[in-house]
Amino acid sequence: MNRDFLLRIKDVSLCLLVAKNYELLLGRLEIQKVIYLVDSISAYLFVLSGTKGHQTYFYGPYDKNIQNALDALVIRDLAEICDIKVANNTVSCNYLITDSGMRWTNNLIKASASIQYRVQIVDGVIYSLVERNRIHKVKDLVYAEPLYAATKNYGHHYDLDFEHENSGHDYLALIEHYLKNNKDQTNIRFIADLYIDYLSSRDQILLGNSFTGGD
Repeated sequence: MNRDFLLRIKDVSLCLLVAKNYELLLGRLEIQKVIYLVDSISAYLFVLSGTKGHQTYFYGPYDKNIQNALDALVIRDLAEICDIKVANNTVSCNYLITDSGMRWTNNLIKASASIQYRVQIVDGVIYSLVERNRIHKVKDLVYAEPLYAATKNYGHHYDLDFEHENSGHDYLALIEHYLKNNKDQTNIRFIADLYIDYLSSRDQILLGNSFTGGD
């Protein structure tokens, strides 16, 4: 197994575990987009992440290793598929972590400080999306994310590299610098919520999507 695939196995497991904590069922599109946002924040915080796997695709950023990881977790009974629907020749479904998957993922978290930090970022992103009622609108936020917004016009299968300059990261750095200068304590959940708020504002300005708090 290659390193990127193994990393995505862990990322998807963390995503499903946190979703379970919030009593959420996520589809593959939502999982792709949540992990994309997690990677963006991770790049800002210099946390180990799969920063080079995402590419432009039909419905926003896509990383084939994330889908492969989902399939692998299902095959190994660490996750299960539910809510299968077929419409317009398209199959959709949600994913749920199993009890054995929860045990396996919790053991991963206990064994690694970097994964403990990573799961805090996953929790921060999902917490903010839930609190802002945007978990099922996450695609819109990703469309407004600076790196993707600047790259999507190049067409499909164009690599998205978080090491490039990102105005979203500049925004977080400015806010965090202000808070530190004022002796306020920042935490990962707060940073994640700032970022989701920033993307929500960009979504409204750039894409004209008004948001009133409902679906």
